[in-house]
Amino acid sequence: MTTVQLRDVVERLVAAGQWNPGDPNVLVVLDAGYDAPRIAHLLSDVPVEVLGRLRSDRVIRRPTPSLKEDALWVAMTFWRGWFIRP
Repeated sequence: MTTVQLRDVVERLVAAGQWNPGDPNVLVVLDAGYDAPRIAHLLSDVPVEVLGRLRSDRVIRRPTPSLKEDALWVAMTFWRGWFIRP
């Protein structure tokens, strides 16, 4: 389904009175093969929220800590284990 088709469906919902200002946005659910951020950008002027499934080979991770942060964590773990005995 293209963004033109999605826009047409949402505009027809609005014209039919199925969506009114103040109602929650229309939820568009996409499979992993679609570019959800791009579709959300192209549909930014119509009342939709885009939810896209992430591909299984993609991973969202936190940024890696700097060497200074990593060294501090190791030092704190070492000293905590050294001074605090169970």
